[in-house]
Amino acid sequence: MRALVLALLGLASCLGTAPPERVVTSRLVHVVAFTLEEGGTAGRDEALALVRDLREDLAPIPGIVHLHAGIRDPRFERPSNLQDFDVLLVIEFTDKDAHDAYLVDPRHRAVVDAWTPRLRGIRVLDAAR
Repeated sequence: MRALVLALLGLASCLGTAPPERVVTSRLVHVVAFTLEEGGTAGRDEALALVRDLREDLAPIPGIVHLHAGIRDPRFERPSNLQDFDVLLVIEFTDKDAHDAYLVDPRHRAVVDAWTPRLRGIRVLDAAR
């Protein structure tokens, strides 16, 4: 995709037209760390099920630019690596309005309702970009 954009910009310059002006948007990054009630093998199965539900149910919500959900990788054991969570969700939204709409979207609410009883903890970090 990047190569295509560069080729189009190059073609535009050859045609004597200026490339389009770059538009900078105020995106929002939403990070959620989930800690599950269950540990051990059952906890891993639960973590994989949560990852699946996050990817399948949340990704189609409008305003999401990027969504990543994955389980904590125990190979990362540096002191600065957090170890007290099981699943991490990272979503980039087009803007704060998209984030706010996501919070009340029925698909998001369904995931929250289904998984909250199975969680020991949840931490949310939001940052503007």
